[in-house]
Amino acid sequence: MPELILALDPSTDVTGVAILALHEDGLSSEAQPDILLLSYTALDAFALTGQPKSRTGLVDRLERIAKTRSALSAWLGTQCEQWGEINHVAYETQSGRGHASSEALVMAVGAYLTLSRLARVPLIEVNRSSACAAVGASKVYAQPAGATSAQREVKRAHLKQAVICGVNVRLGLTLQPEQDAEADAIAVGLVGAMKVAAAMKAAQAKAQAKKGRAKK
Repeated sequence: MPELILALDPSTDVTGVAILALHEDGLSSEAQPDILLLSYTALDAFALTGQPKSRTGLVDRLERIAKTRSALSAWLGTQCEQWGEINHVAYETQSGRGHASSEALVMAVGAYLTLSRLARVPLIEVNRSSACAAVGASKVYAQPAGATSAQREVKRAHLKQAVICGVNVRLGLTLQPEQDAEADAIAVGLVGAMKVAAAMKAAQAKAQAKKGRAKK
């Protein structure tokens, strides 16, 4: 049975979600992990609540978090019926989609990760730089953001498109420019799957070494 990884790019505005499968058969020390993308979507909190994007207060964000949590729960239920239960949750720890305050973003992460279906599932933290590296967007990530808000916005736009392009190339997808939330979640999921694969390889090597010592 494959290991299923739920990937989250959490936000109070648009949350990217993806499910990837890691197959144990492809865990030889020489080969790259066999990672398959099963499903992905974006949960648009503005569409879910009917709020205009000008609503940026904490109370407004809390309403969007609650609606997103409910939508994520429903989506997960449908996906788990099709693919099976989630084994790991990878989530981005530096997400800033919509420029949410740190307080609101922490609340969003907490709300999404405390769904009953995920209560006992191991968590994998993924930082932004690792997610970008997984899809070949490190060079854009490393570029200076600039001193002004306009310059920083240009950098964010370039990075979004670099991640989308990287995901499309790596997985043969056709994500569109507006699907940056989905692309971010998939990139996070790739890192999470590689971390799970590395841990499984290490466990296999340890078991083999122990078995070898027992034969002596």
